[in-house]
Amino acid sequence: VRLISTSIFNNANGVRMRKCRDNCGIEDSTISGSSGYGLSIESGTDVENFIFKSSTISNNGLIIGSNLFLDFGGPADRFINLQNSIISRGASLRPNCEWGPNSPIHQMTGTNSIVDDSSCSPASMIVANPQLLPLADNGGFSLTHSLSATSPALDGGNNSLCLSTDQRGFPRPVAKLMATAQCDIGAVEIQ
Repeated sequence: VRLISTSIFNNANGVRMRKCRDNCGIEDSTISGSSGYGLSIESGTDVENFIFKSSTISNNGLIIGSNLFLDFGGPADRFINLQNSIISRGASLRPNCEWGPNSPIHQMTGTNSIVDDSSCSPASMIVANPQLLPLADNGGFSLTHSLSATSPALDGGNNSLCLSTDQRGFPRPVAKLMATAQCDIGAVEIQ
């Protein structure tokens, strides 16, 4: 299962991946506003190749759960890899990441990704408020969270991991703050 350029919002739970095999991941997508878990990756999922790339997960776990629930088990050399992505609590007071008994916390890596609390743990992620705007029609075919003008996600991505378009189908990277084009972190590239 691979979600590409998709919005999943205002559900009881967002996405549940269980026993997902080969090429599992989420790219250029937004998961937002679920009362339970935003993304749940559970036992039997082949996380050796699971990539969460240029996506935004925010404002989930409004009643129970969190943005990301990990309980996949398996060998210690398997990782969830966040690339150029945002995990933000938004209005939720719950932690961004919750770990089940089968998933040691060391099984997540992050490259040029932003989280707004330390519950996801990898030292390679930026812990900051991503300054997301409310879920809205920002162009394209699905709802997204745009970035404020002072967001640390602006021009914060790694171009070698950057997809050629954002969730809306708009080009990336686009030069803004830097002299050369640098992609934004998350599902939206500010034009």
